[in-house]
Amino acid sequence: MHKFVTIYNIILNIWHVASDCKELNLTEDKLCEVMTKKLNEVTAHYTGREQKLAMVIASAIMEYLFEKGR
Repeated sequence: MHKFVTIYNIILNIWHVASDCKELNLTEDKLCEVMTKKLNEVTAHYTGREQKLAMVIASAIMEYLFEKGR
């Protein structure tokens, strides 16, 4: 059961970053930079497998939001 709570917390923490950043009035490049910094701070709170999971989820969201040329 602890793993489900960890997954929930990771997703919630990443959601808070995305939600806070969507309201910022920045260029796409600056927004990407700010989100990357904040997501790195979130993932740094975890260790081991949990950190890897947080990084994969954060990376997938960043790729989805900021992919270029597709």
